[in-house]
Amino acid sequence: MAIGKTRQIVLIVIALILWSCNDKPAEPLPVESVFKVIPESGSTITRFEFNAAETFLTANDEHPILIRYDWQNDGIWDQDYTSSPLIKHRYLKPGTYRVRMEARNMSDIRDTSFATIVVAQGYSPPVVHLSIQPDSSNIYTQFSFDASKTYDDEDSSNLLTFRWDFDGDGNWDTGFDHNPVSLHQYDASGKFNAGVEVKDPTNRSSVLRKMVTVDLLNDSIKATFTADGGFSTVVDVFHFNASGSRFLGRDDKKLTYSWDILCDGLWEAVNLTSPLYNLVIKTEGIVRVKLRVTDDRGLYMDTIKKIEVFPENSPPNAVIVAGNRLGNLKSNYYFHSYGTSDRETSILDLKYQWDVNEDGLMEPEFDNLREINCHFATLGKHLVRLKVTDSHNDSSTATDTVHVYNGSHETGVMVDKRQFITEYYSTVKIGNLWWTQENMKVEIKPGPGGKPPALVRMNYAGDTTLTKRYGGLYDYNNVLYPICPKGWRLPTKAEFQEMVNLEAPNGFAPLLLGGSSEMHILMGGYIDLTKKSVGLKSVTNIWLADRNPLYAWYIDIIKGEDRPVIVSSTYGYSVRCVKSD
Repeated sequence: MAIGKTRQIVLIVIALILWSCNDKPAEPLPVESVFKVIPESGSTITRFEFNAAETFLTANDEHPILIRYDWQNDGIWDQDYTSSPLIKHRYLKPGTYRVRMEARNMSDIRDTSFATIVVAQGYSPPVVHLSIQPDSSNIYTQFSFDASKTYDDEDSSNLLTFRWDFDGDGNWDTGFDHNPVSLHQYDASGKFNAGVEVKDPTNRSSVLRKMVTVDLLNDSIKATFTADGGFSTVVDVFHFNASGSRFLGRDDKKLTYSWDILCDGLWEAVNLTSPLYNLVIKTEGIVRVKLRVTDDRGLYMDTIKKIEVFPENSPPNAVIVAGNRLGNLKSNYYFHSYGTSDRETSILDLKYQWDVNEDGLMEPEFDNLREINCHFATLGKHLVRLKVTDSHNDSSTATDTVHVYNGSHETGVMVDKRQFITEYYSTVKIGNLWWTQENMKVEIKPGPGGKPPALVRMNYAGDTTLTKRYGGLYDYNNVLYPICPKGWRLPTKAEFQEMVNLEAPNGFAPLLLGGSSEMHILMGGYIDLTKKSVGLKSVTNIWLADRNPLYAWYIDIIKGEDRPVIVSSTYGYSVRCVKSD
């Protein structure tokens, strides 16, 4: 009713605005109130249709017409003004009624018409309302069936009678009585289309049914379990533990436990008194396990968890990483196994063993260490072996090599964590500076929105396999990234010259791989203006920090040249980093 009233007010306001905005309003058209009643007579169950379509024939946007009705002609209008030509009304009492309709326009021109309707006594069945509380519960619940809001248009509610069919089988479980409320407890679970039949004094009746769900569930039971199998396979035992399950507020209640391992309706264990259950699951993949916890009345609560069952055990994937590959007899070499993985066993439960003496025997002092430091007593190339064993006693090995050169400089490791995989670089201290003994090979991809910007590495002849040995090549724009990690930087021309004066005053040989300077410079070639690789194994250029002009340190072992040279920013050269002591 509130929505209809608001609509009428809006229409009246719009009509008044249109009328008032017209500088020279047209002469209003006459209003004639005309309506028809269909049917012209009926009973108390008839819905009469009042059609005032003819009244609206003279209406238009500028001169709208509104109507209203007084159903008993008692001087009280029974509805607000409306622009709808069709209205329906039902008389609930017999008698002769004189209906009045008023039509008006926005100029307040009105007209009234009348009609007489004879309404005989009619009889209709009751209108049934049914609520069931609760509509879902277990067999120990008293369900309340309430039809007290049922009514009849001709008869008082206290004259109505009710009977009930609780299980929905079509057979009435009670006789008729005047009580609209009934209680019922089911002795079996299921879904029941329960119903009520309501009859009035004329024996007219109506039936209404609603679904009731009766189960064996008990909300007071908390069902929970753990599945301790680790990374278990089809040959391992899963240990299920439901001891965390309980009857809320009644810890003294006795509970039993049933297990449906594949959640397929086939129970592997039923009504165990112990909450512990062990089983080998021979189905690979994600498996759904159902636990049912039951109380002493047979009520229960289920819970389901997903667990993963792996195929028969696979050996670990052993990974060994050398932090510094270059050093001398005094160097502390660092190795770690981070990156090692196993499909079935946690990396913390794997067994780690190391062989650093190349004798095939594992060093007991390094057992179960994921990272180690060691020294080597002899010069040359040394093989380090890592053996990783899982909880199923399957193992795999990984190896890496390091080089021990003759030298006396202090050495160390630079760690670059800017990439997904951490990079390590051997370092050497010369004078008051630490130098990387290897060329930089970092490459950083841009993130969303281009941040951070990309650090692009060039590869020798497009061959990425050479990068591990020779490092990368970079133009000057990428050198400015900055290319060195935090705390490190490019060497200046003066610093490089000072290092050469200290370590190689009589020629560049001590600067090369295995030389006494322990700089271990490799002839990595360069990328020229045409983006071609040039001079691999014979020439190297190492970027310097100087600008205006740009410099690189140039070594050509064929020509025997070693000096700083002015270079173009678009060439691709090698990079060494330094930091102050």
